[in-house]
Amino acid sequence: MTRASFHLTAFAAFLASVCCTSCGGRETPAQNPDAGDGATCPAAGCPTILASGQTSARNIAVDGTSVYWTTNGTGEGQGTVMKVPIAGGTAVALATGQPAPIGIAVDSTHVYWNNDGGNVVRVALDGGTPTTVASGGTAQTGNAALAIDANFVYWTAAYSQTTSVMKVGLEGGASLTLASSGRPILSIAVDNTSVYWASPYDGIFRLSMDADGGMPYTVSSVQKTPVAITVDATSIYWVDDQAGTVSRVPLAGGDPVVLASGQSHPQALAVDNTNVYWTNHIGGTVMKVSIGGGAPVVLASNQQFPVGIAVDATSVYWANAGTSPGDGSIMKLTPK
Repeated sequence: MTRASFHLTAFAAFLASVCCTSCGGRETPAQNPDAGDGATCPAAGCPTILASGQTSARNIAVDGTSVYWTTNGTGEGQGTVMKVPIAGGTAVALATGQPAPIGIAVDSTHVYWNNDGGNVVRVALDGGTPTTVASGGTAQTGNAALAIDANFVYWTAAYSQTTSVMKVGLEGGASLTLASSGRPILSIAVDNTSVYWASPYDGIFRLSMDADGGMPYTVSSVQKTPVAITVDATSIYWVDDQAGTVSRVPLAGGDPVVLASGQSHPQALAVDNTNVYWTNHIGGTVMKVSIGGGAPVVLASNQQFPVGIAVDATSVYWANAGTSPGDGSIMKLTPK
C-alpha cells in the first residue's frame, strides 16, 4: 500500500466513523453520497440531507411526493414555507415574508400553516398566492399547534388572558372557538371523531367533533410541559419538554404510560403502526420506541437542534433548526 492510498483509506475510515455516529452506530456498510467520497454507513443508512442552508427550520410535514417545512428566518416577517421532493432535489419556497410560521399540515391540494401574528394561511401544493383562512389572536408556540382533517383546520391561539382551540373550514369562513383555557395550549391533534390538545400543568383533553364548543373531557391531568401531541387508532401520545418523557394514554382515558424517560428536551413526535418517533432538541438526537414500550433506539445523533418530525411508510424526516443563520437542514433516514 502506498503512503497516498494509506492516507485515503484512513480518511475514508474517519468519514465512516462520523457517519456511523450520526446514525447511532449501526453496523453493515452502505454508501452515503452526502457523507463524502469513500464514506461508508450502516445498512439502515445514514441520514440524507434533503435541504441545507435553512434558517431556523421548525416544523415539518410529508405527503406521497414531497416534504414541507416552516422556517422562522432571521427576523420578523422573514419566515418561509418550503418544499422539496422526498427523493431529494431542489428546495422551493411556497411562501415567503411570513411572520414566524409555526405549525404545518398538508392535504391533497394545499399546505396550511399558522403564523405568529395569528393568521392561518394556505397555499396550493405547487405554489401560488397564499390565502388567509382565518385571522386573530396570537399563535401559540408549540410544535404541533395546527392540524387538519377532511373539512377543517384546527389551531391554538391566545386572546388576551385566555388560549383557545379554534376551527375553521379549509377554505375559510367563520371561525369557531371549541374550548378556552387560562393556561397556554401548545399542541393539537385530530382524528375522525375528536380533537385533542395538551396544556402545561393542566392536562390532555379530548372534545368530540360533534360538540362544537361543548365541555372537553380530561383524558389525563396535570402534565408538566407537553409541547407536542399526536394520536393513532387507540392512544394519545405526547412529549414533555420539562419532564423529558414520551408518554401515551388510551383515547378513552386512564393511567398514562411512560414509554421513554431521561430525554433531553423532546420537542416533536410522530407515530406509525409500530413505533413512536421524536426529536430531542438539546440532546441532538432522533429517537424511536415501540408503541408497546421497550428500550428507546437512537436513529440519529449529533444533529443541530432537531425540532419537527414526520414519518411515512419507509422513512423518518426531521428539521434541524441549526445554531446560526443558514445552517439548518431537512433530514431523511431510510429505513426508519
